[in-house]
Amino acid sequence: MINLLLMLHARLGTNWFDQHEFLILFILMSALKLKWLKIVEARMLKEKHIIRSTELISFLVSF
Repeated sequence: MINLLLMLHARLGTNWFDQHEFLILFILMSALKLKWLKIVEARMLKEKHIIRSTELISFLVSF
């Protein structure tokens, strides 16, 4: 993830990166969280647990 940020910094320039650093970090962290949730969901389905949408929403809010 750090390498990706450094690559963006090199390609887009310092001023653009400084202005949009928070947005880039937020998008990357959201993508990582979504990937992690999909892994958790796949494991729960593999173990034949039923995932309720309310439980998933409450988990997303708490994370």
